[in-house]
Amino acid sequence: MSVPERRGKALVRRAPQQHDGVRFVLPGYRQRSHYMSGPAHTRSERRDSFSKVAIAALSILLIGLLAFFFITTDKLAAGASQLNDGATTARDGSVRLVDGAATLFDGTATLKDGTASAKAGADKVAAGADSAAEGATKLADGASSAFTGSISLAEGANKLFNGASTLNQGANTAATGARTLAQGAADANAGAHDLAAKLAGAKTTGSEVVAGGAAQVSAGASRALAGAQTLKVKTQAIADGVSAASTAVKGLSDYAGLLGGDTAVPAAEVHVASGEAAANAAALAHQLGNWAAADYVPTDAEIDALATSLSGLATQTGTVKAEINGFKGKIDTLLGNLNKVPTKADGSDAGLKIGSSLVAQGTAQLVGGTDPINAPGLTELSIGASDLAAGATKLDAGVGQLAAGANSLAAGTAKVATGAGSLADGTAKVSAGAGTLSSGAASLTTGANNLNAGLETLSTGAGSLAEGTSTLSTGAADLAEGNGSLADGAKKLNDGAKTLNDGVAELSDGNERIAAGSGELASGAQSVSPAALAPTVLIILAVLVAATIAWLVVSRRLARR
Repeated sequence: MSVPERRGKALVRRAPQQHDGVRFVLPGYRQRSHYMSGPAHTRSERRDSFSKVAIAALSILLIGLLAFFFITTDKLAAGASQLNDGATTARDGSVRLVDGAATLFDGTATLKDGTASAKAGADKVAAGADSAAEGATKLADGASSAFTGSISLAEGANKLFNGASTLNQGANTAATGARTLAQGAADANAGAHDLAAKLAGAKTTGSEVVAGGAAQVSAGASRALAGAQTLKVKTQAIADGVSAASTAVKGLSDYAGLLGGDTAVPAAEVHVASGEAAANAAALAHQLGNWAAADYVPTDAEIDALATSLSGLATQTGTVKAEINGFKGKIDTLLGNLNKVPTKADGSDAGLKIGSSLVAQGTAQLVGGTDPINAPGLTELSIGASDLAAGATKLDAGVGQLAAGANSLAAGTAKVATGAGSLADGTAKVSAGAGTLSSGAASLTTGANNLNAGLETLSTGAGSLAEGTSTLSTGAADLAEGNGSLADGAKKLNDGAKTLNDGVAELSDGNERIAAGSGELASGAQSVSPAALAPTVLIILAVLVAATIAWLVVSRRLARR
């Protein structure tokens, strides 16, 4: 290998030695056709060698520095890029973190509103449930009270029906008794009128005849008194007959007033009173029959009016019964008086028939005692005695008719008593039915009041139940709305938490990238620093120096050959 030489400004390389036909030429040097030799040539070669070594070392050092610069710059650029990407990711993560926090805040607010609405709805639901429970309790109480009232109403209706039935039966019995009473009163009235007529006839006929005969007898007796002294024995019987006739006539005169008493008036009063009682009983029976046929439930006012009518009918029945008893007593007195005359002078009593018989006997005795005697006045006495006998006969016939009328009156009175008893029984049944009817009406009123109270309680409970149900429905709607808001808030909260989580993840990734880029940038910057480059540069320089020395050694050895 030839050693280059510098001649002028051109670097001339000596002609290399030939080694097996191969010639080595360094690049950048021109090949000269002439060659130098000697000490100058040696110094020149040394200088050229050092120059070459310096140029090669500087070239290698420059190349190494450039390579190191590019490598370090690339690491710095990569670190800066990672740092930029990390910062961008961190910024995006921060933005998403802020958005997630805002969404989380909105979700929390919505959740709070939903919770408040749900709480309000739950409170309304609880209040509605309490109101519904209270209404259900009132409804149950009202149903129980209504059931009790319906039972009382049914019992009162049964009592009312039983009372109406008893009242109807009593009214029918009272109507029957009233009809019997009216018939008996009519019969008694007819008998009383008949008795009164017969008494009047007997009084008019017998009493007048007896009175006239007695007057004639008295006149004849007065005229015959003068001749009686001479006919003491014959006329003793006449005196006794006259005395008996006078006494009988006086008794008949006194008894005529007794027989002509107020017998027809009580009978008429009984007839009128019994007719009024019968009419009232028939009216009540007709009214009760109409109620029973129509299944009519009378009102309180009608029941009170019926009770008043029944009380009046009972009073009328008692009055009729008292009048009948009084009339019966008068009839009994009359029947007793038919066999009784006023007290005689000697204190003995004799019947009417006996008295009339005595009159007839005295008259006959008087007639018999005066027939044989022809004295002044005896003719008139005989005529008066005959008239007295005829009047006594008529009086006896009138007494028979009076007894027949009294019997008819007694039969009518018996019918009246029977009708009065039947009317009293019917009135008692009517009164009992009225009591049962009044009790049934009271029970019916109580049951109706209980039923009304139960229905009012039932209505109140139904209102409370409806109000509680409405409140419950409103609370359920508010609760559903609150649950919807709660669900929306929870969803927003979940979305915000997810967005926040994603932002935190991106922020974490950006921070990691920032950390990695910062580390890589720090490493690149540290590798560019002189303190860090000194060992590397020294090593590179040592390697370059060693390579240069090796190359020079090899070149010298080759040059020496």
